[in-house]
Amino acid sequence: MSQNLHNDLYDFIAVLRAGSLTKAAAELRVSQPTLSAKIKRLEDKLGVSLFIRKSRGVEPTEKGSWLFEQLSGEYDAIETAMRKLTDMQEEVSGVVRITAIDYAIKTIIWPKLKDVVKHYPKLQIEISNEYESVDIVSRNFDAGVRFGEEVALDMISVRIGPDMQNVVVGSKEYFENKKIPFSPYDLADHQCVNLRTSTYGGLYEWEFEKKGKSIQIAVNGSIIFNNAYDVFEAVKAGYGLAFLPEDMVQPMIASGELISVLKDWCPLWPGLHLYYPNRRHPSRAMNLVVDTLRYSKEPS
Repeated sequence: MSQNLHNDLYDFIAVLRAGSLTKAAAELRVSQPTLSAKIKRLEDKLGVSLFIRKSRGVEPTEKGSWLFEQLSGEYDAIETAMRKLTDMQEEVSGVVRITAIDYAIKTIIWPKLKDVVKHYPKLQIEISNEYESVDIVSRNFDAGVRFGEEVALDMISVRIGPDMQNVVVGSKEYFENKKIPFSPYDLADHQCVNLRTSTYGGLYEWEFEKKGKSIQIAVNGSIIFNNAYDVFEAVKAGYGLAFLPEDMVQPMIASGELISVLKDWCPLWPGLHLYYPNRRHPSRAMNLVVDTLRYSKEPS
């Protein structure tokens, strides 16, 4: 059997497991047209149609399903053997690409991974700061980070941080000329520093909860940023109120430079979670990153 046929059969299995040419191409790190041409070449060589192309993906034909059943176990065995051989190497190597917001990068991801990179010089970590919900497969990322554990069914979710709380804060100077808000609706009388999120194409609405009642408030203000740390700088300078992670602003609350308001309206949210595709054989590099970032409660 030729090497090309071996490769094409491997790609065929990858497409069927991914459910679409686009997703499989991202996992195989090739372009979608290239992968489509390889599958067509395999079908021509075998003289059978293996897939039914649909608008939202592909489904195997009867012969395609039979071929998958015959081959998938054999290819799994080969992949497992190759993975074990790689794991026998002393050094972990490879590239792991992660997309996350800057808050997650600065508070959890980089503090935990920076020593790992030093210890494993052949490991490459690429971290992309993005304020949007990313399709990590089509964008060729290995993992993403978001709040909460709710992710797509074909993803694995691993908690990497504790539960967290956003709080409303303003500078001491700002409140010299403004009344303290006692209800989220009082924010209409205040200047607020807004955060734009590309996921929703608009401004982030502040989320509050009290006695089982949840509300979202669209706040007003003359300044808009697309990341939390610029919002933080503007609030410190007295330009208005902001809705920010408590651990980010707590030192300045403790020093009296910032004043926290509406604390009884600010809910506790599930912490940051790493999510990644549910692949049968994650790389050793990926396993190392997951284990390093995994959150564990310190004993009290």
